[in-house]
Amino acid sequence: MDPEVFRRRIAPFRNRVVIDIGTGDGLFVYRSALRETDRFFIGVEPDVRSLEKTSVKTYRDTKESANALFVRATVDDLPQEFTAIASEARIHFPWGRLLKAVGSGEAGVLNGLRRVCEPEAKLLAVLSVDPERDYAELKRLSMPPMTAAHFDELKELYRAAGFEMRWETKPASSIPSTIETSWAGRLKHSKSRRLILLSAVAI
Repeated sequence: MDPEVFRRRIAPFRNRVVIDIGTGDGLFVYRSALRETDRFFIGVEPDVRSLEKTSVKTYRDTKESANALFVRATVDDLPQEFTAIASEARIHFPWGRLLKAVGSGEAGVLNGLRRVCEPEAKLLAVLSVDPERDYAELKRLSMPPMTAAHFDELKELYRAAGFEMRWETKPASSIPSTIETSWAGRLKHSKSRRLILLSAVAI
């Protein structure tokens, strides 16, 4: 990614850049960019194979507005070009390494997220964990129990990284319509899973 080309590309969208970390199949970026042409959407994903079909559609269908971009990167090593550009950062249904990072409040990752955010930028992480069905993965990740006490403690870790965070739980059926991902479509019909919403503001 050429830093100068990148800066010129996002310049018209100052204070209106959304970074979707762990974008998966990229559908959120694709559909949001088509719907909200006044904002610039960046999808970050380490496994670009999942993006093949969506990236082609995105570059074809957003040609006039040119308000979408996919970048190969991990949450542990977000590009320096992203520093202080995001008015909003999103993490939808993280799994594996990404779930561990945001759900446990790893300082390095939280500091990296704060680096890419403008002051007063919004951060939204939408988690969906079933303690029984996901037991093996949670154990592998050494994740703490997803309890109210844990998320109250997590607030302090987020605050230390420069975020004021609050959390709430909701049924899976309440997934906002703007979170358009393949996984969201499947989760909406789950009766056993609940959503854990971590909403934060960069301070």
